[in-house]
Amino acid sequence: MNMLEYDPTPVITLDLDWAPDFCIDYCAQVLIDQQVKATWFLTHLSPAVERLRNHPKLFELGWHPNFMPGSTHGSTMNEVFDHMKTLVPEARCMRTHNLVQSTSMMRMASVEYGVETDVSLCLLGTNFLMPHRIHYLKGHPGILRIPYYWEDDLIAMTDTPDWQARSFHTPGLRIYDFHPIHVWLNMSDLSQHRQMKDRYPMGCQSPEQSTPFINPGEGTGTFFKALVDIASQSRSSTISEISDRYVAAESPAGGVS
Repeated sequence: MNMLEYDPTPVITLDLDWAPDFCIDYCAQVLIDQQVKATWFLTHLSPAVERLRNHPKLFELGWHPNFMPGSTHGSTMNEVFDHMKTLVPEARCMRTHNLVQSTSMMRMASVEYGVETDVSLCLLGTNFLMPHRIHYLKGHPGILRIPYYWEDDLIAMTDTPDWQARSFHTPGLRIYDFHPIHVWLNMSDLSQHRQMKDRYPMGCQSPEQSTPFINPGEGTGTFFKALVDIASQSRSSTISEISDRYVAAESPAGGVS
């Protein structure tokens, strides 16, 4: 099996980034209505997060640890990982907040905390993406690293952001990263979010408070809905399901080439 011959179905992931519950519920309902799978990288627990657990056939929960200075997750790598373990003890995958990463961090995640898959490497718009395995200890399976293809806020920073979702047929994985607050605001320019944070420093607490900042044109929200529609037309996957298929192909019988 040539690993570049992956199904081009888009893979949906979401970084919670402490989003209000109504934003999480909104994104979840779009996915539920279309029966599309997604992996959610958690920063916190809330009633909306608990509602995600009601759909285990659709939703996978992973870690979104914050290793930045002043993090509420902890002041050391061990403290942050321990905090993540209390949030989602069953998690198999992670994407770090702000994509912070290092060799020692990945080794700790893999060897000490049992993280099987990391999705913290963004190669925006790059074709031929595929998983790769890194070993940090002899006799240990190591960690599978899967690069991802697209992220809403990074697209918004480009000179000519493209908010048209299309079906892709070029080889390589197509993993997309959304933030619930950006989907809700239909963000096309990061100034929308900054203006709302200036108005509500502690976070927007209701849909009504956010209404003046919602973009009525094309943006992250319209892109999200269109991409979910494309994913609904074939087999959608979570990150761990992709990992499992790769692991099966890694075996001598699978014959990765």
